[in-house]
This record gives sequence, structure tokens and C-alpha cells, in this order.
Amino acid sequence: MPFSNLHIKLLTTCILTTALLSTATPSISAATKPIEVVTATGVVPTDVPPYMFKGTVMVSLQTIQQIQPSGIRLTWDQAKQTATLYYTDHAQSALQFQVGSTYVNVDGKHVTLAQPVIIQNKRVMVPLRTISQLMGLSVQWDHKQNRIVIGNTDHLSSSVTSTDSLAQQLAVARRHTLNLKQVMVPPELPSMGLMTVTSYFPVGVSNRYFQDNGGRIIYYEVRNNQAQQLWAATYDDNKPAINKGLLFLPYQITKEVGTRPVVSTPLAYYKVNASVDNLFYGLIDINGNQQEIGRVDASSAKQALPVIEQESTDLK
Repeated sequence: MPFSNLHIKLLTTCILTTALLSTATPSISAATKPIEVVTATGVVPTDVPPYMFKGTVMVSLQTIQQIQPSGIRLTWDQAKQTATLYYTDHAQSALQFQVGSTYVNVDGKHVTLAQPVIIQNKRVMVPLRTISQLMGLSVQWDHKQNRIVIGNTDHLSSSVTSTDSLAQQLAVARRHTLNLKQVMVPPELPSMGLMTVTSYFPVGVSNRYFQDNGGRIIYYEVRNNQAQQLWAATYDDNKPAINKGLLFLPYQITKEVGTRPVVSTPLAYYKVNASVDNLFYGLIDINGNQQEIGRVDASSAKQALPVIEQESTDLK
């Protein structure tokens, strides 16, 4: 049946409306592989998928926070549609973003952005490269792997940075974290011995951990490619106790330095006994109950730590 003038007008209106909508907001270009953000500790978890828009990788501010989770704080002013990112590197600095703006306010100075700040999926999206560089971090684009690399990631092979091998990424990243230089904060608390060393990581995490050297436990977070001590304590293993927020440590704390962290998730643990050269590993639930999963030769875990099946399932 031939089209009437009304049909033609309606069809034309639909085509024009579709064209206008397709150019009104950035579109995420189709790619064979999702864009990844990679740091020294592996692939950064993202609440909103990063996307490329006119040559610029856009990420949420929450993703920026995950790059250095221990040193970043975010605030949001709904009335002004403004987000402020506070980060610490020797001195506190602030980056302020206003939705729709093409610049970021850096401690009172305007810096031009490659793309304007927008809201997408209820998240404030910003250009990753500019923001990372303002925070003093190096940025590289890996076209072959479709990923953006923040800082030094030489220890990570390309085979363990895809989204289909999260357990392997975590295994390599945890080993790298334990190999980082440990920066202690005085006064340094004494340790009872170093024959047995146990490291505890929150499930799914590689950039913060506890390390128990026998009578002394230290909490570290990765900052500037170093393991920075944030808390340390000595304990008496002859005196059972319940430590709120640290149920995996069932002994009386005798002295502590720094702010005590609170653990609200299960932990993966790795225990090395130097006398037998074995690495024991397992899980500790939120009630402090420990389940040993297995053991391997310590020398076989020099490149990657075992990630158990239960934890791998949670990562999917």
C-alpha cells in the first residue's frame, strides 16, 4: 500500500528524533573486549564500565577512588551538582568537578579537561587520564589489550589482566603486594619471632592486608607502590580474647599503634612456616572460624598465591 503524506511525515519525524538522541549523549563504542583499568595490584573494579568517547577514556569517580582506595575521599553537593575528590600524598589536595563543566578546579586553579564532566548511570564520569596525572600517576594506553595502565605494572603479564581470569589476577596481585617494600611507622613494635608468618587479605582484595609475625600483627595498605603500615599491635597468645572488628585475632592485644582497622568481610589467609617450607592457605569467616583449604610448596607460590574455589566464585 502506498505511503500517505501523514505516514511520510511520521517516518521523517522518527528518523530525525533518533538522530538527535544519538548525538545528545556519549555512546560507548562497541569493542571486542571491555576497557580495563589496570594498576600495580591488578584490574581495578568498576561500578560503571569505562568507555571511550572521542579518544578519551571516561570512568566514574568511584573508579578513581579504587585506584588509591586508602587515600581518597569523595563528597557530593546535590544543589551545586559538584563532586569533590580529596586525595593525600604528603599533603591533602582536592579536585572539584561540576557536572557539565570542561574544567576541574585543582586547589583553586582551573585545569581544562579533554571531555566535560557528565552523569551516566547515576555516576559522575570524568576523563581518567587527566585526573590520574593530576594525582601524580603515570598513564599509558594499551591498544592491543584495550586497557589503560596506571603506574608501574611490569610484574603483571597480559595473560592475567582480562575479565575472564579474575582469580588469576588476584593471585598475581597478592603475591606482588607481599613483595612490595614495607614502610614501618615508629615506634616499631617488637615481634616474638619470624619462623611462621601469616598474611590475611579481605576476600577479593589485593591492596591491603594484615601480617602476623608471631606476637605482632601489622595492617598495611598499598600506597605509591609501597606497603604502608597504618596500624600495628602486639598480643598475648596465652590470653584468649574477643577483639571487635578483628575476630580472626582471638588473643588479648597488649599494645597498639595507629587506628585499629575493622574487618567486616571474610579473609583469605596464607601461612608460611620457614622450617618446613610449606604455604598453608584457607578462609576465615566473619565470625573468626578458620578453614584450612590446602597447602603447597612455598617455592611454587613465588609468582602467584593460591586463590581458593569459594573466593573465585565470589569474584564472578
